[in-house]
Amino acid sequence: MASREPGPLSRGEEVEAFLEIVRGGGPGLVHLHGPEGVGKTAYLREVRLRLPGPTLHIDLPPLEEAALHAVIEREAEAVLGSFARPERPDLLPLPGMGPRWSRLLEGVLVALAGSGGGPPGVLILDGFDDLVRARRRLPSELVEVWERVVRRELPVHMTMVTRGRELPDAFEGFDVLDVLEGFVASGDSGASGASGASGRSGASTASVASSASSTRLTRLAMGPLPFRTAGWAHGASDPLDAFRRWAIFGDHPAHLPKRPVGSKPSRPSTESLAASVIRRVLEPSGDLFDAPLRRLRGVVNAPARYAGILAAVAGDDRDWSGMAEALGGGPGSRLAPYIQRLEAEGLLAVRLPLEAPEGSRRRRYGPVDPFFSFWFRFVLPARSRLLRESPTRVWREAIEPGLDAHLDRWLAEAGRRWLANHAGEALPAPARVAGGLWGDEVDFEIVGRLENGQVCYGAVQRGSGPAGPELMAEARRRMDRTRFGIGRQARAPLIFVRGEPSAELRREVAREPLAELIGPERLMGAAPPW
Repeated sequence: MASREPGPLSRGEEVEAFLEIVRGGGPGLVHLHGPEGVGKTAYLREVRLRLPGPTLHIDLPPLEEAALHAVIEREAEAVLGSFARPERPDLLPLPGMGPRWSRLLEGVLVALAGSGGGPPGVLILDGFDDLVRARRRLPSELVEVWERVVRRELPVHMTMVTRGRELPDAFEGFDVLDVLEGFVASGDSGASGASGASGRSGASTASVASSASSTRLTRLAMGPLPFRTAGWAHGASDPLDAFRRWAIFGDHPAHLPKRPVGSKPSRPSTESLAASVIRRVLEPSGDLFDAPLRRLRGVVNAPARYAGILAAVAGDDRDWSGMAEALGGGPGSRLAPYIQRLEAEGLLAVRLPLEAPEGSRRRRYGPVDPFFSFWFRFVLPARSRLLRESPTRVWREAIEPGLDAHLDRWLAEAGRRWLANHAGEALPAPARVAGGLWGDEVDFEIVGRLENGQVCYGAVQRGSGPAGPELMAEARRRMDRTRFGIGRQARAPLIFVRGEPSAELRREVAREPLAELIGPERLMGAAPPW
Protein backbone atom coordinates (compact mmCIF):
# COMPACT_ATOMS: atom_id res chain seq x y z
CA MET A 1 0.00 0.00 0.00
CA ALA A 2 1.14 3.54 -0.69
CA SER A 3 2.64 5.70 2.05
CA ARG A 4 0.73 8.69 3.37
CA GLU A 5 3.83 10.88 3.33
CA PRO A 6 4.00 13.53 0.58
CA GLY A 7 6.77 13.71 -1.97
CA PRO A 8 10.17 15.09 -0.96
CA LEU A 9 10.03 18.82 -0.24
CA SER A 10 6.88 19.05 -2.34
CA ARG A 11 4.27 21.62 -1.34
CA GLY A 12 1.80 20.72 -4.07
CA GLU A 13 -0.76 19.10 -1.75
CA GLU A 14 -0.48 21.90 0.79
CA VAL A 15 -0.86 24.65 -1.83
CA GLU A 16 -3.86 22.84 -3.27
CA ALA A 17 -5.45 22.69 0.20
CA PHE A 18 -5.31 26.48 0.48
CA LEU A 19 -6.55 27.01 -3.09
CA GLU A 20 -9.50 24.70 -2.40
CA ILE A 21 -10.49 26.87 0.55
CA VAL A 22 -10.48 29.96 -1.67
CA ARG A 23 -12.36 28.19 -4.48
CA GLY A 24 -15.18 27.59 -2.04
CA GLY A 25 -16.05 31.26 -2.30
CA GLY A 26 -16.15 33.72 0.51
CA PRO A 27 -16.14 34.90 3.10
CA GLY A 28 -13.58 32.55 4.63
CA LEU A 29 -11.36 32.78 7.68
CA VAL A 30 -8.10 30.79 7.89
CA HIS A 31 -5.56 30.29 10.68
CA LEU A 32 -2.14 29.03 9.56
CA HIS A 33 0.23 28.17 12.41
CA GLY A 34 3.58 26.48 12.85
CA PRO A 35 6.90 26.87 14.69
CA GLU A 36 9.38 29.58 13.78
CA GLY A 37 11.28 28.82 10.59
CA VAL A 38 9.20 25.92 9.20
CA GLY A 39 8.48 27.84 6.01
CA LYS A 40 5.07 29.47 6.52
CA THR A 41 5.99 32.65 4.64
CA ALA A 42 7.66 30.74 1.79
CA TYR A 43 4.57 28.53 1.52
CA LEU A 44 2.29 31.57 1.36
CA ARG A 45 4.45 33.15 -1.34
CA GLU A 46 3.94 29.99 -3.39
CA VAL A 47 0.21 30.09 -2.70
CA ARG A 48 0.00 33.77 -3.70
CA LEU A 49 1.45 33.03 -7.14
CA ARG A 50 -1.48 30.69 -7.86
CA LEU A 51 -4.33 32.68 -6.34
CA PRO A 52 -6.63 33.95 -9.11
CA GLY A 53 -7.97 36.99 -7.26
CA PRO A 54 -6.40 40.09 -5.68
CA THR A 55 -4.08 39.23 -2.79
CA LEU A 56 -2.54 41.40 -0.09
CA HIS A 57 0.21 39.54 1.80
CA ILE A 58 1.56 41.70 4.63
CA ASP A 59 4.68 40.62 6.53
CA LEU A 60 4.11 42.25 9.92
CA PRO A 61 7.28 43.28 11.76
CA PRO A 62 7.48 43.50 15.60
CA LEU A 63 6.73 47.24 15.78
CA GLU A 64 4.55 49.48 17.91
CA GLU A 65 0.86 49.92 17.14
CA ALA A 66 1.07 53.15 15.12
CA ALA A 67 3.96 51.82 13.01
CA LEU A 68 2.08 48.58 12.25
CA HIS A 69 -1.02 50.56 11.25
CA ALA A 70 1.15 52.55 8.85
CA VAL A 71 2.68 49.34 7.40
CA ILE A 72 -0.74 47.87 6.60
CA GLU A 73 -2.06 51.14 5.21
CA ARG A 74 0.99 51.67 3.01
CA GLU A 75 0.98 48.11 1.65
CA ALA A 76 -2.77 48.18 1.01
CA GLU A 77 -2.49 51.41 -0.99
CA ALA A 78 0.47 50.01 -2.95
CA VAL A 79 -1.50 46.91 -3.99
CA LEU A 80 -5.11 48.14 -4.08
CA GLY A 81 -4.64 51.82 -4.87
CA SER A 82 -6.89 54.33 -3.17
CA PHE A 83 -9.66 52.64 -1.15
CA ALA A 84 -12.42 53.91 1.11
CA ARG A 85 -12.44 53.55 4.89
CA PRO A 86 -16.04 53.11 6.04
CA GLU A 87 -17.41 55.68 8.44
CA ARG A 88 -18.24 54.20 11.84
CA PRO A 89 -20.22 56.72 13.91
CA ASP A 90 -21.43 53.83 16.08
CA LEU A 91 -17.93 53.26 17.51
CA LEU A 92 -16.91 55.06 20.68
CA PRO A 93 -13.83 57.29 20.47
CA LEU A 94 -11.58 54.91 22.43
CA PRO A 95 -8.12 55.99 23.67
CA GLY A 96 -5.16 55.73 21.35
CA MET A 97 -5.98 55.05 17.72
CA GLY A 98 -9.68 54.53 18.46
CA PRO A 99 -11.71 53.17 15.53
CA ARG A 100 -8.93 53.63 12.97
CA TRP A 101 -8.05 49.91 13.05
CA SER A 102 -11.61 48.75 12.43
CA ARG A 103 -12.03 51.22 9.58
CA LEU A 104 -8.71 50.25 7.99
CA LEU A 105 -9.26 46.48 8.15
CA GLU A 106 -12.83 46.68 6.94
CA GLY A 107 -11.79 49.00 4.13
CA VAL A 108 -9.06 46.57 3.01
CA LEU A 109 -11.42 43.58 3.06
CA VAL A 110 -14.12 45.44 1.13
CA ALA A 111 -11.55 46.58 -1.46
CA LEU A 112 -10.23 43.02 -1.88
CA ALA A 113 -13.78 41.76 -2.38
CA GLY A 114 -14.29 44.30 -5.17
CA SER A 115 -17.60 44.26 -6.99
CA GLY A 116 -18.11 40.55 -6.27
CA GLY A 117 -17.93 39.49 -9.91
CA GLY A 118 -14.43 37.99 -9.87
CA PRO A 119 -12.47 35.46 -7.81
CA PRO A 120 -12.35 36.04 -4.03
CA GLY A 121 -9.71 38.38 -2.68
CA VAL A 122 -7.29 37.27 0.05
CA LEU A 123 -5.77 39.23 2.95
CA ILE A 124 -2.81 37.51 4.67
CA LEU A 125 -1.67 38.91 8.02
CA ASP A 126 1.73 37.21 8.36
CA GLY A 127 2.94 37.72 11.94
CA PHE A 128 -0.45 38.06 13.58
CA ASP A 129 1.19 37.37 16.97
CA ASP A 130 3.13 40.64 16.78
CA LEU A 131 0.04 42.54 15.68
CA VAL A 132 -1.93 41.30 18.70
CA ARG A 133 0.92 42.12 21.07
CA ALA A 134 0.98 45.68 19.74
CA ARG A 135 -2.81 46.17 20.01
CA ARG A 136 -4.52 43.97 22.59
CA ARG A 137 -8.02 45.03 21.51
CA LEU A 138 -7.43 44.05 17.89
CA PRO A 139 -8.87 40.48 18.04
CA SER A 140 -12.28 41.65 19.30
CA GLU A 141 -12.27 44.49 16.75
CA LEU A 142 -11.36 42.04 14.01
CA VAL A 143 -14.18 39.66 14.99
CA GLU A 144 -16.68 42.53 14.77
CA VAL A 145 -15.34 43.50 11.35
CA TRP A 146 -15.56 39.88 10.21
CA GLU A 147 -19.17 39.57 11.32
CA ARG A 148 -20.05 42.55 9.11
CA VAL A 149 -18.13 40.96 6.20
CA VAL A 150 -20.13 37.75 6.65
CA ARG A 151 -23.46 39.57 6.82
CA ARG A 152 -22.64 41.24 3.51
CA GLU A 153 -21.44 37.90 2.05
CA LEU A 154 -18.32 39.52 0.65
CA PRO A 155 -16.14 37.23 -1.53
CA VAL A 156 -12.98 37.64 0.54
CA HIS A 157 -10.72 35.47 2.69
CA MET A 158 -8.54 36.50 5.61
CA THR A 159 -5.58 34.42 6.82
CA MET A 160 -3.94 34.92 10.21
CA VAL A 161 -0.42 33.47 10.49
CA THR A 162 0.98 32.65 13.93
CA ARG A 163 3.67 30.51 15.55
CA GLY A 164 1.40 29.05 18.22
CA ARG A 165 -1.72 26.95 17.74
CA GLU A 166 -3.99 29.07 19.94
CA LEU A 167 -5.69 32.27 18.81
CA PRO A 168 -6.83 35.02 21.24
CA ASP A 169 -9.96 34.48 23.34
CA ALA A 170 -12.05 36.62 20.98
CA PHE A 171 -12.11 33.65 18.55
CA GLU A 172 -13.32 31.12 21.15
CA GLY A 173 -16.82 31.03 19.70
CA PHE A 174 -15.58 29.95 16.25
CA ASP A 175 -16.05 26.39 15.03
CA VAL A 176 -12.58 25.15 14.05
CA LEU A 177 -12.17 22.92 11.02
CA ASP A 178 -8.74 21.24 10.88
CA VAL A 179 -7.74 20.67 7.27
CA LEU A 180 -4.63 18.52 6.71
CA GLU A 181 -3.59 18.96 10.34
CA GLY A 182 0.22 18.84 10.46
CA PHE A 183 0.16 18.89 6.69
CA VAL A 184 3.78 19.68 5.89
CA ALA A 185 5.05 16.90 8.13
CA SER A 186 2.20 14.63 7.09
CA GLY A 187 1.72 14.09 10.78
CA ASP A 188 5.04 12.48 11.66
CA SER A 189 6.31 15.21 13.96
CA GLY A 190 5.71 12.91 16.90
CA ALA A 191 4.11 15.52 19.13
CA SER A 192 1.90 13.03 20.89
CA GLY A 193 2.41 9.34 21.47
CA ALA A 194 -1.27 8.83 22.14
CA SER A 195 -2.75 10.28 19.02
CA GLY A 196 -4.29 8.43 16.15
CA ALA A 197 -2.16 7.49 13.21
CA SER A 198 -0.84 10.78 12.07
CA GLY A 199 -1.02 12.07 8.56
CA ARG A 200 -4.77 12.06 8.19
CA SER A 201 -6.67 15.18 7.46
CA GLY A 202 -9.04 16.56 10.03
CA ALA A 203 -11.25 17.15 7.02
CA SER A 204 -10.78 16.62 3.32
CA THR A 205 -10.20 19.61 1.12
CA ALA A 206 -13.37 18.73 -0.72
CA SER A 207 -15.39 19.57 2.37
CA VAL A 208 -13.94 23.05 2.73
CA ALA A 209 -16.18 24.66 0.14
CA SER A 210 -19.21 24.25 2.36
CA SER A 211 -17.43 25.30 5.55
CA ALA A 212 -17.76 29.10 5.44
CA SER A 213 -19.93 30.63 8.12
CA SER A 214 -19.77 33.52 10.54
CA THR A 215 -18.21 31.25 13.17
CA ARG A 216 -16.19 28.83 11.01
CA LEU A 217 -12.41 29.06 11.08
CA THR A 218 -10.29 26.74 8.97
CA ARG A 219 -6.97 25.84 10.56
CA LEU A 220 -3.85 24.71 8.72
CA ALA A 221 -0.90 23.45 10.79
CA MET A 222 2.66 23.42 9.47
CA GLY A 223 5.20 21.21 11.18
CA PRO A 224 8.71 19.89 10.64
CA LEU A 225 9.65 17.92 7.55
CA PRO A 226 8.78 14.22 7.43
CA PHE A 227 11.62 12.20 8.94
CA ARG A 228 12.30 10.36 5.69
CA THR A 229 12.39 13.54 3.65
CA ALA A 230 14.69 15.24 6.15
CA GLY A 231 17.11 12.31 6.33
CA TRP A 232 17.60 12.10 2.59
CA ALA A 233 17.63 15.89 2.16
CA HIS A 234 20.63 16.10 4.47
CA GLY A 235 22.68 14.39 1.75
CA ALA A 236 22.45 10.73 2.81
CA SER A 237 24.26 8.10 0.78
CA ASP A 238 22.13 5.12 1.90
CA PRO A 239 19.14 4.40 4.19
CA LEU A 240 21.24 3.94 7.35
CA ASP A 241 23.03 7.21 6.63
CA ALA A 242 19.64 8.87 6.08
CA PHE A 243 18.47 7.73 9.51
CA ARG A 244 21.69 8.87 11.20
CA ARG A 245 21.56 12.28 9.53
CA TRP A 246 17.91 12.77 10.53
CA ALA A 247 18.67 11.70 14.12
CA ILE A 248 21.48 14.26 14.35
CA PHE A 249 20.50 17.20 12.14
CA GLY A 250 16.76 16.83 12.71
CA ASP A 251 13.77 17.71 10.57
CA HIS A 252 13.47 21.49 10.87
CA PRO A 253 13.63 23.00 7.34
CA ALA A 254 16.08 25.70 8.47
CA HIS A 255 18.62 22.99 9.37
CA LEU A 256 18.91 21.61 5.85
CA PRO A 257 22.21 22.28 4.05
CA LYS A 258 22.14 25.66 2.37
CA ARG A 259 21.63 25.54 -1.39
CA PRO A 260 20.59 27.96 -4.15
CA VAL A 261 16.91 28.96 -4.07
CA GLY A 262 14.79 26.60 -6.14
CA SER A 263 17.48 23.91 -6.43
CA LYS A 264 17.01 20.35 -5.25
CA PRO A 265 19.04 18.84 -2.39
CA SER A 266 22.30 17.28 -3.50
CA ARG A 267 22.45 13.52 -2.90
CA PRO A 268 24.56 11.86 -1.85
CA SER A 269 26.76 14.35 -0.05
CA THR A 270 30.47 14.08 -0.74
CA GLU A 271 31.04 14.88 2.96
CA SER A 272 30.97 12.20 5.65
CA LEU A 273 28.53 12.48 8.53
CA ALA A 274 31.31 13.24 11.01
CA ALA A 275 32.76 15.93 8.75
CA SER A 276 29.29 17.50 8.30
CA VAL A 277 28.70 17.63 12.06
CA ILE A 278 32.14 19.10 12.70
CA ARG A 279 31.79 21.77 10.00
CA ARG A 280 28.16 22.78 10.62
CA VAL A 281 27.68 22.18 14.36
CA LEU A 282 31.02 22.07 16.17
CA GLU A 283 32.97 24.77 14.35
CA PRO A 284 32.13 28.12 16.03
CA SER A 285 31.59 29.53 12.53
CA GLY A 286 29.17 26.73 11.58
CA ASP A 287 25.59 27.62 10.65
CA LEU A 288 24.19 25.32 13.38
CA PHE A 289 26.74 26.05 16.12
CA ASP A 290 24.21 27.96 18.23
CA ALA A 291 21.03 27.40 16.18
CA PRO A 292 18.90 26.15 19.14
CA LEU A 293 19.80 29.21 21.22
CA ARG A 294 18.98 31.50 18.29
CA ARG A 295 15.58 29.85 17.93
CA LEU A 296 14.91 30.16 21.66
CA ARG A 297 15.94 33.80 21.78
CA GLY A 298 13.65 34.47 18.86
CA VAL A 299 10.55 33.34 20.75
CA VAL A 300 11.23 34.01 24.46
CA ASN A 301 12.77 36.96 26.28
CA ALA A 302 14.72 35.02 28.94
CA PRO A 303 15.75 31.62 27.53
CA ALA A 304 17.64 30.23 30.57
CA ARG A 305 14.74 28.24 32.13
CA TYR A 306 13.54 27.02 28.75
CA ALA A 307 17.05 25.88 27.82
CA GLY A 308 17.27 24.05 31.16
CA ILE A 309 14.10 22.10 30.39
CA LEU A 310 15.34 21.16 26.91
CA ALA A 311 18.68 20.07 28.36
CA ALA A 312 16.88 17.94 30.96
CA VAL A 313 15.05 15.93 28.28
CA ALA A 314 17.92 15.81 25.77
CA GLY A 315 19.04 12.32 26.78
CA ASP A 316 15.65 10.72 27.36
CA ASP A 317 11.99 11.59 27.85
CA ARG A 318 11.08 12.48 31.44
CA ASP A 319 7.91 12.57 33.45
CA TRP A 320 6.93 15.57 35.58
CA SER A 321 8.81 14.49 38.71
CA GLY A 322 11.88 13.54 36.71
CA MET A 323 11.88 16.93 35.08
CA ALA A 324 11.64 18.74 38.41
CA GLU A 325 14.44 16.59 39.84
CA ALA A 326 16.71 17.28 36.87
CA LEU A 327 16.16 21.00 37.27
CA GLY A 328 17.07 21.05 40.96
CA GLY A 329 13.81 20.15 42.65
CA GLY A 330 11.20 22.62 43.89
CA PRO A 331 7.47 22.71 43.19
CA GLY A 332 6.63 21.24 39.80
CA SER A 333 3.98 23.90 39.28
CA ARG A 334 6.78 26.36 38.57
CA LEU A 335 7.56 24.43 35.40
CA ALA A 336 4.05 24.53 33.96
CA PRO A 337 4.18 27.90 32.15
CA TYR A 338 7.59 27.10 30.66
CA ILE A 339 6.49 23.68 29.44
CA GLN A 340 3.30 25.13 27.95
CA ARG A 341 5.28 27.79 26.10
CA LEU A 342 7.79 25.29 24.72
CA GLU A 343 4.94 23.06 23.58
CA ALA A 344 3.16 26.00 21.93
CA GLU A 345 6.36 26.91 20.09
CA GLY A 346 6.74 23.36 18.76
CA LEU A 347 9.95 22.69 20.71
CA LEU A 348 8.70 20.24 23.35
CA ALA A 349 6.53 17.17 22.80
CA VAL A 350 4.05 16.16 25.51
CA ARG A 351 3.37 12.44 25.11
CA LEU A 352 0.74 10.16 26.62
CA PRO A 353 0.62 6.35 26.67
CA LEU A 354 -1.41 4.98 23.80
CA GLU A 355 -5.17 5.32 24.37
CA ALA A 356 -4.67 7.03 27.76
CA PRO A 357 -7.31 9.69 28.57
CA GLU A 358 -6.41 13.26 27.69
CA GLY A 359 -6.17 14.29 31.34
CA SER A 360 -3.86 11.42 32.33
CA ARG A 361 -0.91 12.32 34.56
CA ARG A 362 1.28 9.67 32.94
CA ARG A 363 2.77 12.25 30.63
CA ARG A 364 6.30 12.28 29.35
CA TYR A 365 8.16 15.21 27.89
CA GLY A 366 10.81 15.21 25.20
CA PRO A 367 12.17 17.31 22.34
CA VAL A 368 10.26 17.39 19.07
CA ASP A 369 13.38 17.91 16.97
CA PRO A 370 16.21 15.32 17.08
CA PHE A 371 18.73 18.11 16.53
CA PHE A 372 17.69 19.82 19.76
CA SER A 373 18.23 16.51 21.54
CA PHE A 374 21.69 16.13 19.99
CA TRP A 375 22.71 19.73 20.57
CA PHE A 376 21.60 20.01 24.21
CA ARG A 377 23.05 16.60 25.01
CA PHE A 378 26.46 16.95 23.37
CA VAL A 379 27.17 20.47 22.10
CA LEU A 380 25.91 22.70 24.91
CA PRO A 381 28.20 21.09 27.55
CA ALA A 382 31.18 21.34 25.15
CA ARG A 383 30.80 24.93 23.91
CA SER A 384 33.67 26.34 25.99
CA ARG A 385 35.84 23.35 25.17
CA LEU A 386 35.22 23.96 21.47
CA LEU A 387 36.77 27.42 21.83
CA ARG A 388 40.09 25.98 23.02
CA GLU A 389 40.27 22.53 21.39
CA SER A 390 39.91 21.10 17.94
CA PRO A 391 36.28 20.29 16.97
CA THR A 392 37.58 16.99 15.58
CA ARG A 393 38.96 16.07 19.00
CA VAL A 394 35.71 17.05 20.72
CA TRP A 395 33.77 14.88 18.26
CA ARG A 396 36.09 11.93 18.86
CA GLU A 397 36.29 12.19 22.65
CA ALA A 398 33.03 13.79 23.82
CA ILE A 399 30.41 12.91 21.19
CA GLU A 400 31.25 9.75 19.28
CA PRO A 401 31.37 7.48 22.40
CA GLY A 402 27.81 8.47 23.35
CA LEU A 403 26.36 8.60 19.86
CA ASP A 404 24.94 5.07 19.92
CA ALA A 405 22.72 5.90 22.91
CA HIS A 406 21.43 8.99 21.10
CA LEU A 407 20.69 6.99 17.93
CA ASP A 408 18.94 4.28 19.99
CA ARG A 409 16.59 6.87 21.44
CA TRP A 410 15.68 8.26 18.03
CA LEU A 411 15.39 4.84 16.38
CA ALA A 412 12.43 4.28 18.69
CA GLU A 413 10.90 7.61 17.64
CA ALA A 414 11.50 6.85 13.97
CA GLY A 415 9.80 3.49 14.53
CA ARG A 416 6.71 5.20 15.97
CA ARG A 417 6.58 7.56 13.01
CA TRP A 418 7.08 4.71 10.56
CA LEU A 419 4.21 2.77 12.14
CA ALA A 420 1.97 5.85 12.10
CA ASN A 421 2.66 6.88 8.51
CA HIS A 422 4.14 3.96 6.57
CA ALA A 423 2.83 0.74 8.10
CA GLY A 424 0.85 -0.04 4.96
CA GLU A 425 4.10 -0.50 3.03
CA ALA A 426 5.00 -3.69 4.94
CA LEU A 427 1.97 -4.64 7.04
CA PRO A 428 -1.53 -5.77 6.01
CA ALA A 429 -3.12 -2.36 6.71
CA PRO A 430 -2.25 1.21 7.70
CA ALA A 431 -2.16 2.14 11.38
CA ARG A 432 -5.25 3.38 13.19
CA VAL A 433 -3.26 4.47 16.26
CA ALA A 434 0.48 4.40 17.00
CA GLY A 435 2.58 5.44 19.96
CA GLY A 436 4.10 3.95 23.12
CA LEU A 437 3.06 2.32 26.40
CA TRP A 438 4.35 2.94 29.90
CA GLY A 439 3.08 3.09 33.45
CA ASP A 440 1.72 0.17 35.46
CA GLU A 441 2.69 -2.55 33.02
CA VAL A 442 5.54 -3.41 30.67
CA ASP A 443 6.97 -0.47 28.77
CA PHE A 444 6.76 -0.60 24.98
CA GLU A 445 8.49 2.17 23.04
CA ILE A 446 6.45 1.29 19.94
CA VAL A 447 2.92 -0.09 19.85
CA GLY A 448 0.01 0.35 17.49
CA ARG A 449 -3.25 -1.00 16.17
CA LEU A 450 -3.84 -1.36 12.44
CA GLU A 451 -7.04 -0.58 10.57
CA ASN A 452 -7.74 -4.32 10.30
CA GLY A 453 -7.49 -4.77 14.09
CA GLN A 454 -4.02 -6.30 14.17
CA VAL A 455 -1.94 -5.16 17.17
CA CYS A 456 1.78 -4.45 16.72
CA TYR A 457 4.54 -4.38 19.35
CA GLY A 458 7.96 -2.98 18.52
CA ALA A 459 11.32 -4.03 19.92
CA VAL A 460 14.26 -1.70 19.26
CA GLN A 461 17.89 -2.72 18.86
CA ARG A 462 20.42 -1.11 21.20
CA GLY A 463 23.77 -0.32 19.67
CA SER A 464 24.99 -0.60 16.12
CA GLY A 465 26.46 -4.13 16.09
CA PRO A 466 24.81 -7.23 14.67
CA ALA A 467 21.22 -7.67 15.89
CA GLY A 468 20.76 -11.03 17.62
CA PRO A 469 17.79 -13.29 18.45
CA GLU A 470 17.48 -11.80 21.94
CA LEU A 471 15.47 -8.97 20.36
CA MET A 472 12.74 -11.40 19.34
CA ALA A 473 12.83 -13.08 22.76
CA GLU A 474 12.43 -9.70 24.47
CA ALA A 475 9.49 -8.79 22.23
CA ARG A 476 7.75 -12.09 23.08
CA ARG A 477 8.39 -11.65 26.81
CA ARG A 478 6.88 -8.16 26.83
CA MET A 479 3.94 -9.19 24.68
CA ASP A 480 3.11 -11.93 27.21
CA ARG A 481 3.05 -9.40 30.05
CA THR A 482 1.10 -6.50 28.54
CA ARG A 483 -2.67 -6.10 28.65
CA PHE A 484 -2.72 -4.00 25.49
CA GLY A 485 -4.24 -6.08 22.70
CA ILE A 486 -4.80 -9.08 24.98
CA GLY A 487 -7.22 -11.66 23.60
CA ARG A 488 -6.45 -10.80 19.98
CA GLN A 489 -5.13 -13.51 17.71
CA ALA A 490 -3.39 -11.04 15.40
CA ARG A 491 -0.49 -9.84 17.59
CA ALA A 492 2.58 -8.92 15.57
CA PRO A 493 6.11 -8.30 16.88
CA LEU A 494 8.04 -5.68 14.89
CA ILE A 495 11.83 -5.77 15.24
CA PHE A 496 13.54 -2.43 14.47
CA VAL A 497 17.28 -2.66 13.80
CA ARG A 498 19.99 -0.44 12.40
CA GLY A 499 22.75 -3.08 12.49
CA GLU A 500 22.93 -6.18 10.32
CA PRO A 501 20.41 -8.79 11.58
CA SER A 502 22.06 -12.12 12.42
CA ALA A 503 21.00 -15.34 10.76
CA GLU A 504 19.52 -16.46 14.09
CA LEU A 505 17.34 -13.36 14.33
CA ARG A 506 16.14 -13.81 10.76
CA ARG A 507 15.14 -17.40 11.57
CA GLU A 508 13.30 -16.33 14.74
CA VAL A 509 11.35 -13.68 12.83
CA ALA A 510 10.54 -16.17 10.06
CA ARG A 511 9.01 -18.56 12.63
CA GLU A 512 6.40 -15.94 13.58
CA PRO A 513 3.83 -15.60 10.77
CA LEU A 514 3.01 -11.95 11.62
CA ALA A 515 6.48 -10.77 12.69
CA GLU A 516 8.36 -8.24 10.59
CA LEU A 517 11.99 -7.15 10.56
CA ILE A 518 12.28 -3.37 9.98
CA GLY A 519 15.78 -2.35 8.97
CA PRO A 520 17.03 0.99 7.60
CA GLU A 521 15.78 0.21 4.08
CA ARG A 522 12.18 -0.22 5.21
CA LEU A 523 12.41 2.50 7.82
CA MET A 524 13.72 5.29 5.57
CA GLY A 525 12.34 4.12 2.23
CA ALA A 526 14.03 4.49 -1.14
CA ALA A 527 16.11 7.51 -2.04
CA PRO A 528 13.95 10.25 -3.60
CA PRO A 529 14.47 10.89 -7.34
CA TRP A 530 16.22 14.23 -6.87
